[in-house]
Amino acid sequence: MANTTKHDLIVAVSKSTGLTQSDTKIVVEEFLGIIAETMENGKNIEIRGFGTFHTKIRKPRPARNPKTGEVVPLHRRVVPLFKYSSELKDAIAASFEQKIKQLQQSHNSSFVEKCFGISKAAALRPYFFSNDARAPKLVLRAIFHPNTAE
Repeated sequence: MANTTKHDLIVAVSKSTGLTQSDTKIVVEEFLGIIAETMENGKNIEIRGFGTFHTKIRKPRPARNPKTGEVVPLHRRVVPLFKYSSELKDAIAASFEQKIKQLQQSHNSSFVEKCFGISKAAALRPYFFSNDARAPKLVLRAIFHPNTAE
């Protein structure tokens, strides 16, 4: 599954609003710029039903260079964060549940690939799940092998 880019957003908004892509690009870039500027000023942005953009101060702590094992100090820093709303979380969960139900009904490999971006064979390989969080291991195992227990 490919990520959605800023250009993809501009095209989608342009199609749904009837504005030209150049006008939509100006609006999207200005919107993103205002979000960044507001967060730079230490303020939060709350969009009801979507989520809140905010910043958080991270305490200094020691870290380790994975190549050399050398301890590297991480200084106090401010990081941008996004906290999703419960409405957005519920909408995403409902969409995922709907895909799972369709998958159980169709039990079709091409549908698995379409939903999760993986083949059925790849989904069932145990090592596939060690570094990839696209599809939960137990959900897929329950779909393809409902009579097996882990």
